[in-house]
Amino acid sequence: MRTPARRRQRSARVTVAATLLVLASGGLVATLPLPEPGPLRIAVVVGLLLVWAAARIIHTELVTTRQEHARDRARQARAYTSLLEARGAEQAALARRLAGREREVRELEAVVRLVERRAVHAEQRLRRGELEAVDQAQVDTVVDLLAWEDQGNRRWVPEQRKQA
Repeated sequence: MRTPARRRQRSARVTVAATLLVLASGGLVATLPLPEPGPLRIAVVVGLLLVWAAARIIHTELVTTRQEHARDRARQARAYTSLLEARGAEQAALARRLAGREREVRELEAVVRLVERRAVHAEQRLRRGELEAVDQAQVDTVVDLLAWEDQGNRRWVPEQRKQA
């Protein structure tokens, strides 16, 4: 995370480097018209030293900036990885919950198919005259089926509220 103080410091480093370059250039230009070669030689040496100092400052700034960006990218990658792990765990839990519900639905569908078959079979037997009387204990009535469905719904609704 960058702070305003860090920004000012960075611009101060670049300003110092630029100032050194300007001083080196100015010193060299100022000594060019002089007739003696001595001051020009001194200006060249000092100018080279100032240019190298400016280059070193810019290099240090560049390396520091790259390191900060690399740390920031690594921090973001770790955060993204932990986010992916959390989402993966949530997805696995949801898949398990949905698989359980799917199993319950298949079981309920099987019960419905069984009841339908029993009802069709009982109706066929009634039409053929095989059943003289309908025994309440042996054949599920519509009321019994509705009560059974209501009992399942009462169990299902609290589970939905817990998971919501």
